[in-house]
Amino acid sequence: MAELLNLNTDQMLPIIKYNKFFNPNVCHVCKSTSQEDLLTCPSCRMITYCSKLHQAMHLNEHSQICDIIIKTNLTMKNMQCSTGLMDSQWVAFKMANIQNITQQLHRDLLPYEEQMFLYPKSCLVCHTQKDVTTVCERCFSVNVCSKHKLHNYSHDCFFLRICLDTDKICANGDQYRDIPELLPLMEIIPLFEMGSLVATLLRNGKENASWSFTHIIYSDVLSELFTLFYGLKLTNLINNSSLSKEFVIHIVVDVDIMDLWNLSLWELLLHVPGMSNKITVIIVGTTISRNEFNFIDVCEECTKCGRELNYNCLFMFYHEYTRSAVYKKPHVVVVFDVEFEKGGRPKKLITALCDQQCPVIITAKSESKALRIIDLIRKKLVPGPVKPMFYAKNRFASLRPYRDYDGCSVYFPHERIIIYRNLIDTNITDLDARNLINDSNRSITSSL
Repeated sequence: MAELLNLNTDQMLPIIKYNKFFNPNVCHVCKSTSQEDLLTCPSCRMITYCSKLHQAMHLNEHSQICDIIIKTNLTMKNMQCSTGLMDSQWVAFKMANIQNITQQLHRDLLPYEEQMFLYPKSCLVCHTQKDVTTVCERCFSVNVCSKHKLHNYSHDCFFLRICLDTDKICANGDQYRDIPELLPLMEIIPLFEMGSLVATLLRNGKENASWSFTHIIYSDVLSELFTLFYGLKLTNLINNSSLSKEFVIHIVVDVDIMDLWNLSLWELLLHVPGMSNKITVIIVGTTISRNEFNFIDVCEECTKCGRELNYNCLFMFYHEYTRSAVYKKPHVVVVFDVEFEKGGRPKKLITALCDQQCPVIITAKSESKALRIIDLIRKKLVPGPVKPMFYAKNRFASLRPYRDYDGCSVYFPHERIIIYRNLIDTNITDLDARNLINDSNRSITSSL
């Protein structure tokens, strides 16, 4: 993966969707990393441009949030007064700024606007946003003030650079939407892990094809689908789904990660032997951009066989959905990297999951977050405790790094996977779980 750093993404202009992400050390419009003549917005002092032309190009889009930042700094609290905060205080400070600005705007922040407050130009050590004089010229994602020397402090430089370059490539358009043929691999996919899977897909007859940003981006696109598929295999749900006229999947998300193109790939599930001929995917979360009920065009073979793939996108908390008029009982619930404690809602979310009385697949960004989720479920459930039937590093985690809240490290989506047979079966033992997983693995192997 080290060869990726040799790619000069500054040459990939013009940036088509420059508002897809924010970095305080690059021009917001063209994403150039050149530090010469970099201009900071003189009003909010939070966003930069390589020229007055690019600043003018972004003026109309930036003016509303810029005015709110100025007003907040003058009348309520200075969002740039962060010197000396401890790391945990620094994260809380940024979250409070996001909440404050959101309330004043009377709308949700756009992704890049939220990143302005998550990743402001600030000192890695003392978190001051004043007198920030040095930027890491390798990753362009970390700064220090005049009181500190960058080489004395570690940060996740390699992956932060990969993160920046991947963001730039994705902002440059949708050129990575031609997924190679996946259908022949579906039955043996559980024997792969994500790295070998995308390498096999993109090899094109070459035995030692070099790693590329394409591998990283495809892994991110495919991670949700194959995490679900792997979980369905482990819980033996695929072999039983054909008994149902409609197989219902609930997806709980914190970010709007699943666009229509991503969902169209889920048609692959209809081709898996033993799967129901009708699949409905219901995506629920407070970051869903709009409520939507629709179906996805399927291939000619699926049409002839009467197979259907439907999806519903619903802007609400999951516990609200389970009490709504449009609720459909699921065969499986998948919770993708949701912050269980966000908004003080863990008991409501866990109770709603428990009420479904079906397998629950949960992913987490890190081991610590996964163990915290397991502990929350253990403590919140009555009579409990319920043990997961499977917990491990996810073989189909995304290989694309994303900046974490602290700004100097990264995470990989869906890094850990937790599977519960259900959240009311308190009698499951570790031996039961091992036997179930072994049975599932044998059925996978026998189908080859």
